[in-house]
Formats: sequence, structure tokens, C-alpha cells
Amino acid sequence: MTSHEFDDPISDEARSLPRYPAGSMKRLIGGLASMLAGFGILLGGLILHFAEKADKVTILPMPIAGRLTAVIGLTIVGLGAWLARRRAAMAFSVFVVLGGLVLYAFGLVHVEQLGLRIYQALGLLTSLVGLMAIWLTHDVGRAIHTEGTAKPVNGPPSDLD
Repeated sequence: MTSHEFDDPISDEARSLPRYPAGSMKRLIGGLASMLAGFGILLGGLILHFAEKADKVTILPMPIAGRLTAVIGLTIVGLGAWLARRRAAMAFSVFVVLGGLVLYAFGLVHVEQLGLRIYQALGLLTSLVGLMAIWLTHDVGRAIHTEGTAKPVNGPPSDLD
């Protein structure tokens, strides 16, 4: 059965789904796992940074342990974004932002039952971490895409150029 119509099948054989190489699936899973670990380290670094600012925790003579941990976490998120590729990293980062907003809303609704505002703080910090990852993924992808090329002639001016 042959047909030149767009919607009609060309043959009676069932078409199989395209198979991806095993390496790309491992890279995607490894990238998303690295991003998740980096999100946790970055969130811990932000909490440690604010604890050092409030003089509640002293790890080093100078209050840089939280910042250093946050930078390490952001580096791991960037590595995971590179492994998972830009599209998967952006989608995962959007889910982290939405998860943080849901956690904030949960803490806001149940603040009287729980007696703590920790869920609100963790929700806001999680959303901040997700937004940082979106910014990192967007700019790193753009920098890799335009590396070694001249400025775009017809493109709008950027603050990074």
C-alpha cells in the first residue's frame, strides 16, 4: 500500500521508535544526577553563608566557607548541565524553581500548624538555586554556541558582549 498523502502510511510495517545510543542516556542520567547533587551543595552553601553572616557558625577564620561551598555547588550544577545538555538542564531547573515555590506555599499555608518558617526559607532558597541554574545554563549554552565567532550583525545588543 503506497500513498503520497501526508498522513497515510507508506507501508504496512510498524515503525519503531528511534533508539538513542547508550552513551547519551548515561550522559543524561549522569548530568541530571550531578545537577541534583550540585543543587544540594549549593543550597547547603547558601544556608552556611547566611549562618556565617549571622555569627552562628564559625568554620574558618574568615567567613568564606559558605561562599566556597556555594561556588563548588554551582560548578557541579554547571558540569551536570553540560553533561545533560542544555534542554534537559533548563527543564530540570524549571522543575526545581517550581518545587521551591510549592515548598514556600506549603510553609506559608501550614505555618501555624508547624510553628516554623523553615519551609518558607527553604522554598525561597530552592527557587533561588533553580533560577541561578537557569541563568548558568542559558549563558553557558549561549557562550558555547557563539564561541570563536564575531558579534552578531543583526542581533540585539547584549549586556554580556
